[in-house]
Amino acid sequence: MVLTLSALHSLNRTGLLAEAPVLEFLRLLHDHPGLAETLPPPLPLRSHRAASREGYTISPSFLQEQLPDPPTPGGLPEPPTPGGIVRKGSHLQLHCACASGFEVGASNTLPVDLPSVQSMNARCAATRVSIKMAPNPVRTISFTPPPNSLTVDEIGDVLLRLPFSRGVVHQVKEAGSSIGERTYLLADPQAIPWAKVTRHHFSEPEARTTRHVLGTPGGDLAELFFALQAAEHLALRFFPAARTQALLKAFLMYSPKLSFYHATDTAAVGRMAGAIGVGTLDLKKPPTATQTSLLSLLTEQAYTGSRFLRMLLSKCTERAGAVGPKHRVPRGQLRCGLLRDLITAFFSALWSESDEHNAQYARKKLRLVVWSDPPSEERAWLTVHTKRDCADYALAPLVTPRRADATIENADAKPLSAFVHHPQHVQIQRRETARLLAGELPRVDRVSLEEEYATLADMYLNDYQEIVAHDVAFYDIYIT
Repeated sequence: MVLTLSALHSLNRTGLLAEAPVLEFLRLLHDHPGLAETLPPPLPLRSHRAASREGYTISPSFLQEQLPDPPTPGGLPEPPTPGGIVRKGSHLQLHCACASGFEVGASNTLPVDLPSVQSMNARCAATRVSIKMAPNPVRTISFTPPPNSLTVDEIGDVLLRLPFSRGVVHQVKEAGSSIGERTYLLADPQAIPWAKVTRHHFSEPEARTTRHVLGTPGGDLAELFFALQAAEHLALRFFPAARTQALLKAFLMYSPKLSFYHATDTAAVGRMAGAIGVGTLDLKKPPTATQTSLLSLLTEQAYTGSRFLRMLLSKCTERAGAVGPKHRVPRGQLRCGLLRDLITAFFSALWSESDEHNAQYARKKLRLVVWSDPPSEERAWLTVHTKRDCADYALAPLVTPRRADATIENADAKPLSAFVHHPQHVQIQRRETARLLAGELPRVDRVSLEEEYATLADMYLNDYQEIVAHDVAFYDIYIT
């Protein structure tokens, strides 16, 4: 077997050459530049656990360690690798993309606060926001916005409230003929808040709130439902209600998420109150005598406030019988019983009065949101993207779907609101969810579960967009 120097270079960088004789050979090549002038110093393997004992910290991707030029007699220097670790007290070289110049003091040093990417207040070093009109996936491809759609200026200046912006117009052509103008906006992202994807909850994309959200249809509850439905397809068996409840509890116990989101509205709660014969109803803590009746109502379309969950309840099927090799469930089929069991498990855990530690821990993570505002007439669908450096550290920008204090020049225009969707970042959560569930389901592997899970979710995303976003403008927001 013959290894070229380029092959050795590649293997050494990936850490595959860890055997002592091979490392000694590489050191020999390093000490004699005439043999291999371009061969880098070898990188001995080092585990993250061992690194943490030696005082190492995770390195942001925009930092590079300044290594000494000649190798020391006692050993070769260890260059950092992307996503690797940098020793505490190392000399770092910062490449600053600043909005304006600044003055360095007489000490010729600059104190910089670099929060850990694991912290909740971590931010990505993004310097530009680009808002571009995109084709509507459920209509004939066209960049001509529907009437009363949001413009890039309204999205940037009013909805996102970016510090400054400038607009650019591009003429888009296909097959030699113009199909309309595609406008995009460039701005500074300093005003945009960030969140850790694996710890923050996913909210509904609807414009029923003025808070900054990380959006996906159905929120956390719909995402877990798709994961469980994919697991049923792969395991060729239905989960009983007790198993679904146990899987929800396990997810809440072992997931790093600080909260698990589910939403409804006051109109649905009011209909439930009338159905059980009470004047007012606090769905977060209803009277014990009414809980059994409420659990049966909460799984019906008429008493569901989320448009996406109502759609799932209308499209799922009541399939009876065992699932096995001769009774394979169609790939896109959803089981109503599983969705009802998951909703029931959510509220049962929320209303539980158990003093047991695990029950209390799970209960504190459950986040029930009851919208008081009526459904909004969203005027755009915003798809949020970030550069890969941000996604590698699971950092996502939060965007508000509606501004309560927005002033609109045209009084006849619809409210300034939009759907907010984070498809790039929900993939990070899906990978984590698949990992956790695969640990609880021995007959299901993580890779297959993640693939089936994403296929189901994307399939019903298209159905949802067909219902709610057929006549709105689509925009891609790139934060880089």
